[in-house]
Amino acid sequence: MTLPIIFDCDGVLIDSERLAMQAILAELAVYGVVLDPDAAAKRFIGMTDKEIARVCAAESGLEVPEGFPERVAERVLGLFAEELEPIAGARAFLESHEGPRAVASNSGQRRLEKSLSIVGLAPFFEANCRVSHEMVVRPKPAPDIYLHAASLLAIAPQDCWAVEDSVTGVTAAAGAGLRVIGFLGASGHAPDQAERLTAAGALGVVEGYGTLAAEIERLRKV
Repeated sequence: MTLPIIFDCDGVLIDSERLAMQAILAELAVYGVVLDPDAAAKRFIGMTDKEIARVCAAESGLEVPEGFPERVAERVLGLFAEELEPIAGARAFLESHEGPRAVASNSGQRRLEKSLSIVGLAPFFEANCRVSHEMVVRPKPAPDIYLHAASLLAIAPQDCWAVEDSVTGVTAAAGAGLRVIGFLGASGHAPDQAERLTAAGALGVVEGYGTLAAEIERLRKV
């Protein structure tokens, strides 16, 4: 397949959502904010650590702790170093994909680079095509990250495909004009996630990499 594809990272390339949420909830608990893990995962998937802290602080009446994103990042990287795995089939798909590609992530640049390196997927993406929220003005669900990633590939957004596992990410990619595939290949996604991704603008939803190429080809004919 030679089509240009822009991949989300967490939940699409790396099976990280459970570990990242574990780190966020542990840091919030330090400040007395205790959340149900399943409810938090469903609500906050795809959001930046800073935005999660802002929402939780506003609802609990606490001030956003200074340095919260940095402390979460350290917790996350510690867990990643011990437990992070690539999404099943990601490496094989990238090996077979011959088109332009980029990563568009709501993670910070350090976490993005470390994540891809830990699971051995960094060599599949040019260094300047690994886009974090720190490289744009507005994170997802704004379209900025995807618009920037498409510009780095020198390809019009409407000619690019995006692979996303969160409502936040689908909203961002669709808003940028990309054709979006919802992805359910990570562990622990919500039972109604397919419906939520479709409602947010995904043109199709796949269970994993085994059906991604076929779904893109199907949608190209629609």
